[in-house]
Amino acid sequence: IRWEFKNVRLLAENYAKAGFYAYIPDVHQGDLLPIEFLQSVEPPLKDREQAGMVDRAKSMATVATTLPPWLLKHREGVAKSLIDGFINAVRMIPGTDKVGAIEGGSYAILEAYGPNKNGEGAAIGGVDAAVACHPSLVSIPADFEPVTKP
Repeated sequence: IRWEFKNVRLLAENYAKAGFYAYIPDVHQGDLLPIEFLQSVEPPLKDREQAGMVDRAKSMATVATTLPPWLLKHREGVAKSLIDGFINAVRMIPGTDKVGAIEGGSYAILEAYGPNKNGEGAAIGGVDAAVACHPSLVSIPADFEPVTKP
Protein backbone atom coordinates (compact mmCIF):
# COMPACT_ATOMS: atom_id res chain seq x y z
CA ILE A 1 0.00 0.00 0.00
CA ARG A 2 1.45 3.32 -0.97
CA TRP A 3 1.33 6.22 1.45
CA GLU A 4 2.09 8.47 -1.53
CA PHE A 5 -1.36 7.80 -2.97
CA LYS A 6 -3.65 10.60 -1.93
CA ASN A 7 -6.63 8.24 -1.56
CA VAL A 8 -4.73 6.03 0.92
CA ARG A 9 -4.04 9.05 3.12
CA LEU A 10 -7.60 10.32 2.77
CA LEU A 11 -9.03 6.97 3.87
CA ALA A 12 -6.70 6.82 6.88
CA GLU A 13 -7.49 10.42 7.82
CA ASN A 14 -11.26 9.87 7.56
CA TYR A 15 -11.11 6.79 9.80
CA ALA A 16 -8.97 8.72 12.29
CA LYS A 17 -11.46 11.61 12.27
CA ALA A 18 -14.20 9.09 13.07
CA GLY A 19 -12.26 8.02 16.17
CA PHE A 20 -10.45 4.95 14.84
CA TYR A 21 -6.75 4.27 14.66
CA ALA A 22 -5.68 3.79 11.06
CA TYR A 23 -2.39 2.04 10.31
CA ILE A 24 -0.89 1.64 6.85
CA PRO A 25 1.62 -1.22 6.74
CA ASP A 26 4.44 -1.47 4.24
CA VAL A 27 3.56 -4.97 3.05
CA HIS A 28 5.91 -4.65 0.07
CA GLN A 29 8.90 -3.76 2.24
CA GLY A 30 9.72 -0.61 0.30
CA ASP A 31 9.59 -2.34 -3.10
CA LEU A 32 6.83 -0.28 -4.64
CA LEU A 33 5.88 -0.08 -8.27
CA PRO A 34 6.45 3.48 -9.51
CA ILE A 35 3.29 5.57 -9.65
CA GLU A 36 4.08 6.34 -13.30
CA PHE A 37 4.02 2.61 -14.07
CA LEU A 38 0.68 2.17 -12.32
CA GLN A 39 -0.75 5.09 -14.30
CA SER A 40 0.51 3.54 -17.53
CA VAL A 41 -1.32 0.28 -16.76
CA GLU A 42 -4.68 2.06 -16.82
CA PRO A 43 -4.26 5.55 -18.30
CA PRO A 44 -7.15 7.99 -18.38
CA LEU A 45 -9.69 7.26 -21.12
CA LYS A 46 -8.70 10.38 -23.08
CA ASP A 47 -5.05 9.22 -23.16
CA ARG A 48 -6.07 5.69 -24.19
CA GLU A 49 -8.19 7.01 -27.04
CA GLN A 50 -5.31 9.15 -28.32
CA ALA A 51 -2.62 6.46 -27.98
CA GLY A 52 -1.30 5.07 -31.22
CA MET A 53 -0.47 1.44 -31.94
CA VAL A 54 3.21 1.93 -31.04
CA ASP A 55 2.34 3.54 -27.69
CA ARG A 56 -0.05 0.71 -26.86
CA ALA A 57 2.53 -1.93 -27.76
CA LYS A 58 5.18 -0.17 -25.68
CA SER A 59 2.81 0.02 -22.71
CA MET A 60 1.92 -3.67 -23.01
CA ALA A 61 5.62 -4.62 -23.19
CA THR A 62 6.41 -2.57 -20.10
CA VAL A 63 3.60 -4.21 -18.15
CA ALA A 64 4.62 -7.68 -19.34
CA THR A 65 8.23 -7.22 -18.22
CA THR A 66 7.55 -5.34 -14.97
CA LEU A 67 4.46 -6.79 -13.34
CA PRO A 68 5.08 -10.59 -13.38
CA PRO A 69 8.45 -10.44 -11.55
CA TRP A 70 7.02 -8.00 -8.99
CA LEU A 71 3.95 -10.19 -8.39
CA LEU A 72 6.19 -13.23 -7.94
CA LYS A 73 8.35 -11.40 -5.41
CA HIS A 74 5.26 -10.35 -3.43
CA ARG A 75 3.20 -13.52 -3.83
CA GLU A 76 0.78 -14.71 -1.17
CA GLY A 77 3.35 -16.93 0.55
CA VAL A 78 5.50 -13.86 1.26
CA ALA A 79 2.96 -11.08 1.80
CA LYS A 80 0.47 -13.04 3.91
CA SER A 81 3.00 -13.69 6.68
CA LEU A 82 3.91 -9.97 6.75
CA ILE A 83 0.24 -9.01 6.98
CA ASP A 84 -0.42 -11.62 9.70
CA GLY A 85 2.53 -10.26 11.70
CA PHE A 86 1.26 -6.72 11.30
CA ILE A 87 -2.23 -7.70 12.49
CA ASN A 88 -0.76 -9.52 15.49
CA ALA A 89 1.30 -6.43 16.37
CA VAL A 90 -1.78 -4.19 16.17
CA ARG A 91 -3.73 -6.60 18.42
CA MET A 92 -0.98 -6.20 21.04
CA ILE A 93 -1.51 -2.43 21.28
CA PRO A 94 -3.28 -1.73 24.60
CA GLY A 95 -6.93 -0.85 24.11
CA THR A 96 -7.26 -2.64 20.77
CA ASP A 97 -10.64 -4.35 20.67
CA LYS A 98 -11.26 -5.09 17.00
CA VAL A 99 -9.05 -5.16 13.93
CA GLY A 100 -10.31 -4.69 10.40
CA ALA A 101 -8.67 -4.80 7.00
CA ILE A 102 -9.43 -2.41 4.20
CA GLU A 103 -7.01 -3.20 1.47
CA GLY A 104 -6.74 -4.50 -1.99
CA GLY A 105 -8.44 -7.64 -2.98
CA SER A 106 -7.24 -11.02 -2.03
CA TYR A 107 -5.43 -10.16 1.22
CA ALA A 108 -8.47 -8.55 2.84
CA ILE A 109 -10.46 -11.62 1.84
CA LEU A 110 -7.77 -14.02 3.14
CA GLU A 111 -7.68 -12.21 6.49
CA ALA A 112 -11.49 -12.53 6.70
CA TYR A 113 -11.05 -16.32 6.88
CA GLY A 114 -10.14 -15.76 10.53
CA PRO A 115 -6.90 -16.54 12.34
CA ASN A 116 -4.52 -19.27 11.20
CA LYS A 117 -2.47 -21.43 13.53
CA ASN A 118 1.31 -21.27 13.61
CA GLY A 119 3.55 -24.28 14.31
CA GLU A 120 2.90 -23.98 18.05
CA GLY A 121 -0.87 -23.74 17.59
CA ALA A 122 -1.05 -20.01 18.36
CA ALA A 123 -3.49 -17.86 16.38
CA ILE A 124 -1.87 -15.58 13.82
CA GLY A 125 -3.49 -12.97 11.64
CA GLY A 126 -7.18 -12.80 10.92
CA VAL A 127 -9.36 -9.73 11.24
CA ASP A 128 -12.75 -9.05 12.74
CA ALA A 129 -14.04 -7.43 9.53
CA ALA A 130 -12.72 -6.78 6.03
CA VAL A 131 -13.43 -4.75 2.91
CA ALA A 132 -11.86 -5.70 -0.42
CA CYS A 133 -11.64 -2.41 -2.29
CA HIS A 134 -10.43 -3.90 -5.55
CA PRO A 135 -10.69 -7.68 -5.50
CA SER A 136 -7.98 -8.43 -8.04
CA LEU A 137 -6.39 -11.88 -8.22
CA VAL A 138 -9.50 -13.36 -6.60
CA SER A 139 -11.32 -16.50 -7.65
CA ILE A 140 -15.11 -16.34 -7.32
CA PRO A 141 -16.68 -18.15 -5.50
CA ALA A 142 -13.77 -20.29 -4.26
CA ASP A 143 -11.88 -17.54 -2.42
CA PHE A 144 -15.05 -16.35 -0.68
CA GLU A 145 -16.30 -19.71 0.60
CA PRO A 146 -13.88 -19.88 3.60
CA VAL A 147 -14.73 -16.31 4.76
CA THR A 148 -15.94 -16.35 8.37
CA LYS A 149 -15.93 -12.61 9.13
CA PRO A 150 -18.03 -9.76 7.80
